[in-house]
Amino acid sequence: MKHLYKYLLAAAVSTVLAPMAYAQTCSSKISKTAPDSRYEIIEGSSGSEVKDIKTGLIWQRCSLGQIWSNSQCYGNPQSYTWAEALQKAKALGSGYRLPNIKELQSLTEEACTGPAINEAIFSAAINDYWSSTPKTGDSRYAWSVNFEEGAVNSSSIYYKTSKRFNVRAVRSAN
Repeated sequence: MKHLYKYLLAAAVSTVLAPMAYAQTCSSKISKTAPDSRYEIIEGSSGSEVKDIKTGLIWQRCSLGQIWSNSQCYGNPQSYTWAEALQKAKALGSGYRLPNIKELQSLTEEACTGPAINEAIFSAAINDYWSSTPKTGDSRYAWSVNFEEGAVNSSSIYYKTSKRFNVRAVRSAN
């Protein structure tokens, strides 16, 4: 029983402190590319989905593995291989899928790092996130976005079967 209490205490502390582990830094000299006004809460979603007015896409606010409750994401994002990521996003139903690299990159907030995403709209994303886009010429690899810095470049191409990254699901507006 004593071990259970220690485990529960450790889990509670890590849940409370995890969001504080990273402090987003934004430059006032760079115009925001993903301001709050760019997103609208989807009616009937209890706040768990937002529509990107610029792209028309509907996004899950939490990463897969987290749940939306009381106006925020709870839990830890899960990581998946590329094939698992494709499958898990589709399994959400309602037309959800893994975004392509251009769609995923559209979420980056160019004025901020650590993470480079609008934290008022989305759960903090500090890791790599899979896109559905395979590398041209070598389908063993796929593109990802590193939301710590908002980077999409040649170092963002990873071997699909060995790397495990987070997932943010998207769907087209109805």
